[in-house]
Amino acid sequence: MRCVSQKMRISELEVEYEDILWFAIDKFHRVIAFTSGVYGYVPEFVCRSKEETILIENYFDNCGKKTETKHIKDTDFGEKLIEFCECMTQKGIYCFDSYNGNEHVEYYTKISSPCEALVIENVPEPIASILKSHIIDVDVEMVDIIHVCNAY
Repeated sequence: MRCVSQKMRISELEVEYEDILWFAIDKFHRVIAFTSGVYGYVPEFVCRSKEETILIENYFDNCGKKTETKHIKDTDFGEKLIEFCECMTQKGIYCFDSYNGNEHVEYYTKISSPCEALVIENVPEPIASILKSHIIDVDVEMVDIIHVCNAY
């Protein structure tokens, strides 16, 4: 008898009540981090596998600094979020957050941009293969807001 491993989904309840950190790439393969902050929509490509989401998060948490921060939005998002975004951006990752004072928003606002972007071609397997299915059709350098469709 063969054991088949089944992936755990991120549930609708988790999307509504947890701050989910998820990653995607833009149409030019640049890596983007999104913090849902319990307010933001989370796409199906993230919700389909909790394990993949955690694997990607752990990989980027452990990456070293590669570049400087080019832009940090002057906001009232809070010191912890700004520190987190600066840390991610120094790894070459663009950072977006969903909070706007309303619940369940379909868009994320750019918080920070790196001087030199991390691209998928510089990310090892299996992270790169997973992210290749997490594509958002935007030029992250040119937009300040990204709209996201919710999985639920």
